[in-house]
Amino acid sequence: MQGNIFYQISPPKEPVFLASLDKLVQVPTEVGIIDNNTPNKLKSRKSLSIRASRKYHTNQILGPLLYYAKENKRPLHNHYQKVWYCNTELDQVNNTLKSHYCNSRACHTCNRIRTAKQINHYLPLLEKSVKNGNKIAFATLTIPNVSEYELEDSIKLMKKQLSLIQRVLKEKRGFSNLGIIHLECTVNSYTKMFHPHFHILSDNYEYNEALLKEWLVRFPTANRKAQDNRYADYKTALKELFKYSTKIIETNKKSKEDNKIAHVNIWALDVILTALFKKRTIIAFGMKQISEDVENLVIQEYSDLPPTKGDLIETTIWDYDNHKYKTVIKYEWIKTIQWIWKENDWYYEGIALSDYKPPPKEKFSFKFHYK
Repeated sequence: MQGNIFYQISPPKEPVFLASLDKLVQVPTEVGIIDNNTPNKLKSRKSLSIRASRKYHTNQILGPLLYYAKENKRPLHNHYQKVWYCNTELDQVNNTLKSHYCNSRACHTCNRIRTAKQINHYLPLLEKSVKNGNKIAFATLTIPNVSEYELEDSIKLMKKQLSLIQRVLKEKRGFSNLGIIHLECTVNSYTKMFHPHFHILSDNYEYNEALLKEWLVRFPTANRKAQDNRYADYKTALKELFKYSTKIIETNKKSKEDNKIAHVNIWALDVILTALFKKRTIIAFGMKQISEDVENLVIQEYSDLPPTKGDLIETTIWDYDNHKYKTVIKYEWIKTIQWIWKENDWYYEGIALSDYKPPPKEKFSFKFHYK
């Protein structure tokens, strides 16, 4: 089961910000619109340049990640290979494109689809609760930083204790509100320690407060100041819950030159991906939960794809009465065009599908770190 990752560099000595790489995994500007299922409106093939950008930058990071995983015999090496081939071939029939997705947290394209899917499902439910007079609250629950060797066990313990706390609040204290929990993880770029934590969005401030108090009882070493609970606008809070799920880039905003370089810690990224592999990171309560998975096969319709040429086919059967074959139906055989990914775009007979052009290295480049 795949969900979103939040990978961030904790504040170092010099202020940094987490950049979105050509809006790789941005939440839709208008919440409630999924780019893969926009009804009653055909897209232009130029809109595929956004997907091409995500595919291109995913591969830029995935190359070093694959090499690191192979050299260090990491458990997700085969999984990263699957990500590499995600969305590599697009099959066109008439004005539709069919593509396969990897459903991995290491894939920018799949994470973008996953994020929009979650927002589209949960937004109306929260909106209904607000219309009924409830106020949305946004809480954060943390524990002290842990090493890479402790990360997976720490996550298991956190999820178990949170589940037990929720049961107590529901069965013994009578809370019956709804909400969403999102598991995230950050890493300190200097100490190399990891910081798993929960963000909780609910329609009951008192519920969050009770959750927070019980959390500190079960994790007495947790810093009270690191926990948080506050009222929030439901649309803004929902986007905040999901929007930073795949930020894996660190840049120094103070320096114009450094701002052109995206720093990616391959070691830390692999540790987090491994710790969260096949684990649920999004938990809904008090309302229907949907799967975090991205559909393997997606068919989308576009307005201006190149025409697919077909031939007229006749089907005949034997006419026993007249002792001869007769034509019963004529139909057009539709040719399938297969667009193949090469470096920065999908190509068919030398024609580029999206015309995406990656930024020149003097304007933007990656720098990879391995510890």
